[in-house]
Amino acid sequence: MSSLSQAKETSRAENKPVVVLIHKTWCGACKNLKKDFQAGGPGLDRVIKASKQYVMVNLEDGESDNLPDLEPEGASYIPRVVFLDSKGNVRKEIKSAANPKFAYFYPTAASLADVMESALSKLQGSSEL
Repeated sequence: MSSLSQAKETSRAENKPVVVLIHKTWCGACKNLKKDFQAGGPGLDRVIKASKQYVMVNLEDGESDNLPDLEPEGASYIPRVVFLDSKGNVRKEIKSAANPKFAYFYPTAASLADVMESALSKLQGSSEL
């Protein structure tokens, strides 16, 4: 999905959490993550499998501007992936283990898959869903 508002609507209707990928076309780290996805492999396969349990939204370039909720640490580094529950609440506790300085940065498809899989159990076990 390309629109956050549309993703939130779908999330509420289908009672699924949301994964928001925020990136910029000019960003080197974003390009590296994109290359990792394009290369395929087990990390991508796991993301695809896990994504069936989520509403996925891709925000590129200026689409995430003026959305401070999508900057849980108060920083707007990219790429960044933020999880929302089906009520549209940002779940700040769902973070990447890849780099403690950038808790919502995922350097590879496999690192994203790890968190998507574990976050799903957290979101399904919560009263949010």
